Amino acid sequence: KTFDYDHASVALDTTIAQNVHKLGTHHNCTFFVTLLTAFQGLMARLSGAKDLVVGIPMAHQSSLDNGHLVTHGAYTVPLRGRPGADQPFAEHLRQVRGQFLDAQAHPLATFGNLVNRLKLPRDPSRTPLVDVVFNIDRLGAAFDFGDLRVRGVDTPKTLSNAELSVNVVDDGRSAVVECHYNRAILDGETVERWLRLYVAALQRLAAAPQLSLADAFAP
Repeated sequence: KTFDYDHASVALDTTIAQNVHKLGTHHNCTFFVTLLTAFQGLMARLSGAKDLVVGIPMAHQSSLDNGHLVTHGAYTVPLRGRPGADQPFAEHLRQVRGQFLDAQAHPLATFGNLVNRLKLPRDPSRTPLVDVVFNIDRLGAAFDFGDLRVRGVDTPKTLSNAELSVNVVDDGRSAVVECHYNRAILDGETVERWLRLYVAALQRLAAAPQLSLADAFAP
């Protein structure tokens, strides 16, 4: 396993982001679930796989009686998806919503426990179950410390366990899709092309959610 990573990003302008928000709301889904469903469609389009797993970071320690523990408190949920090329996006969106809610209902089924229970063959060059991770970060209000002036500073991420890690930074109006990838297996030009395809598909799906995944991700 190698850890030589690079990153690429693409913006979701206000119009696209708001249209995706409306699409999710219409189907009783969050912005995150809507983006995740489209991302599963992208992974299926690129890989040709009909059965795939995407890792979802979730908060965990808050559900346990560990008041003395100071930690990041997140773990990875491997969410299985079976997007069909001819399946309407709206139908797949409902399926992913149900799977996501089911996963949230089992906070004690941690990633480590799941790997142990499944008794998977271990390969030191791969992360078990999950090669791809999808996440969202929501920016809060600006810091207010009175007369003290502050500003946010990006800290570039140079390491990751996943071969491909996608993080959507949402400020409530527009969003940025950030992607960190392993340079041993992927190149920047390819990843940037994938991100542009993802944004184009989101734009199509927001206008026509009954499109099939194949049509949404057509070149």
